Amino acid sequence: MTTDSCPRKLVLELLLGEGGPPSRRFPAAADKAGLEGPDRALARRLLSGVLRHGITLDQIGRAYAKRRVRDPALQWVLRLGLYQMFYLDSIPDHAAVHETLGAAQPFLRGISGAANAILRSSRRGSSAGESDSKAEGRFLEADGKKWKFDRRIFPDADEKPAEFHARTLGFPDWLTRKWFVDIGEAAAVDRMKALNKEPPLWIRVNPLRGDRTSLRRNFEAGGLEVQEGSHELSLVVKGNRGPIPELPGFGEGAWSVQDISALEAVSLGLPIAGERILDLCAAPGGKSFASLEISGGEAEVVACDLDAGRLADLEKDANRLGHEVGTCILEPDYSNMPEGPWDLVLLDVPCTNTGVLDRRLEARHRLHRKSVHEACTIQNLIRKKALPLVQGPRTRFLWSTCSLEPEENEEMAERLARKAGLEPVSEVRFEPDSLRGGGYASLLAPPDQVRENGGE
Repeated sequence: MTTDSCPRKLVLELLLGEGGPPSRRFPAAADKAGLEGPDRALARRLLSGVLRHGITLDQIGRAYAKRRVRDPALQWVLRLGLYQMFYLDSIPDHAAVHETLGAAQPFLRGISGAANAILRSSRRGSSAGESDSKAEGRFLEADGKKWKFDRRIFPDADEKPAEFHARTLGFPDWLTRKWFVDIGEAAAVDRMKALNKEPPLWIRVNPLRGDRTSLRRNFEAGGLEVQEGSHELSLVVKGNRGPIPELPGFGEGAWSVQDISALEAVSLGLPIAGERILDLCAAPGGKSFASLEISGGEAEVVACDLDAGRLADLEKDANRLGHEVGTCILEPDYSNMPEGPWDLVLLDVPCTNTGVLDRRLEARHRLHRKSVHEACTIQNLIRKKALPLVQGPRTRFLWSTCSLEPEENEEMAERLARKAGLEPVSEVRFEPDSLRGGGYASLLAPPDQVRENGGE
């Protein structure tokens, strides 16, 4: 293996580089580095592992460091080494330390000795074991393995239960405390454990290019484990499946990647043939395409976004799927909003992403105490500036997020309904589990439409 193709070096380059979330940049970076087969799989696992468990790994490193770790490169190197030592059985400890430090030389700028000392001290101070009590803060369960440390690593579970679970499961303290208040301790811990599981691959069948039964058989013929989902256009692929572009039917536009919760959210909007549908926050396009496919390809869909680059990617995916979807790069003041009237407006608004922390692992490291407030501020701006420009006498709105926070969901949908003179038709909160991500969707419509459809 050459230095340039080293999985650990690639992971550190992604974590310390710029240009967007590391997980989103991974495919292109792995291609450029020539990573294939086991090396590529290892790099992907290392990247997702340090992002998912970084908060927990910091606790271990901090306990064995002689002084506070401030250097970002040192912090990521420690996370990378500790993850291999405590979460991966397939890599011997000496290899985890040696290979990680070797890959880290270009980044550590003369402080590799500190990294070496902390990694080796943490391993010497730990042993496989368990305890009936978590109160001592010296025990960790890591992907089924149990470790006992020679010093306190985590807060006392009895005195500070929220902080204990936050740091052993890898979530921000403030978010865990919030969930404890919102839904209770037991439900919050179950939520965090669900968001720590490796998510399966959900796909949305493109009915204009094929059918679910045939696609499932094609996947199974390739040795993949596939199950039909709760929505008629959904399939879930479990286990190892290789790069997405190489899977059966992807290049032919027979399907797209979309979590079942997102697909069910679009279905709540009831898109049908002949309607004019506006997706106001469209990129990367999943809900635009889903609404078109659910309508049998007979709706007029216009996808809008403020980000020209992401909208260009949407157009490329539309070509792959064979979809005719209009696009519009919005001005910041929405002055160039496409002309209505619209039957359905999709509002998959910017949010904190707390319902999909199993997939958007980087969000665990960017979320902070004001994140919910900041998301609500953006959502309010959209509601105040954009919605009056698209609302017609028969327009219904689908408010959706991939957040689990009531402030962004139920409270915001209620505010939208009150200010715009709408009434709720239906709503659903998607709680994450081992198969699906979390989120929220609410369909709002003019009162006369609700009465016409039998609503109260």
